[in-house]
Amino acid sequence: MIINGLVSLRAADKLRYFKQDFNSNLEKCANSTFCYVLVNRWLGLRLDMICVLFTIATTAIAFTQRGRVNSGLLVLSLQVITDVIAFFSISLRMYAEFDNFMTSS
Repeated sequence: MIINGLVSLRAADKLRYFKQDFNSNLEKCANSTFCYVLVNRWLGLRLDMICVLFTIATTAIAFTQRGRVNSGLLVLSLQVITDVIAFFSISLRMYAEFDNFMTSS
């Protein structure tokens, strides 16, 4: 059936028409994939910058409160902020990807 279809396409000189349609659809798909990857990376960069700012702020507060607050609590706060930061960006990016795949049709 495929061979008969190729013969018909060649005989009717329609190969160029279907090739052009295929290339057009391929370009649309590549453009949407590029935009998705670009937005995902931009979101990741912004989330990482937020994480860096929170880490710097927590560290600065811990250093300023060094003599007034128990050192164990300061270490615990740095430990907790490190654990939260490790999964913050990843979890939000995974949620955005999940939401994108569930709503796309």
